[in-house]
Amino acid sequence: MHLQYALAKYGLFLFLFKVVELCTKDQLLLREQFWHVFTKLSHYCKRLPYFSTRVLKGKSYYVLGLATRSLPCFTELIDFLPRNLFYLNGVKVIPSQIFDLLTPVALAHWICGDGTFSHGGLLLCTDSFTIPECPRLINVLMVKYSLNVTLQMIGKYSRIYIKAESMPLLRSIVLEHMDSKMLYKLWL
Repeated sequence: MHLQYALAKYGLFLFLFKVVELCTKDQLLLREQFWHVFTKLSHYCKRLPYFSTRVLKGKSYYVLGLATRSLPCFTELIDFLPRNLFYLNGVKVIPSQIFDLLTPVALAHWICGDGTFSHGGLLLCTDSFTIPECPRLINVLMVKYSLNVTLQMIGKYSRIYIKAESMPLLRSIVLEHMDSKMLYKLWL
């Protein structure tokens, strides 16, 4: 598999480093996006997804994960992306090359993982990012994809809101990259 193809087709820059899903028991079987990506990458995996439990801060979580084979294409991908691309001193950050990294596939994965339908539009949860980082994401969505986007504060958390008028355009960008079980997030 060629590196650029992997990045464009599967949005691996986001998912390869997020192969473990922590969830509660009720959420475990609702991880459609995990299974969707597994079906795309299964021929690169050395076994079926694994299941285990972990305790974090005194709370038990179920773990659903996958492990890929050690292939040259993944080594190239890991070498291409700095190990601290999305994390700085253990804190999640927006990388400087986000304009190039936020492909339609990556945007689809973001929506599936952190998107929620709201008032005819779509809210993207950005709890892990600082308020100054959110405009960088908004700029990519506005400039690269011509979406009408605002920043909203819901309690102490910032959310990126893609307005209802941009939903047809958003659908045309991400629809082919989303599992059918996740289309409700696009009002489909």
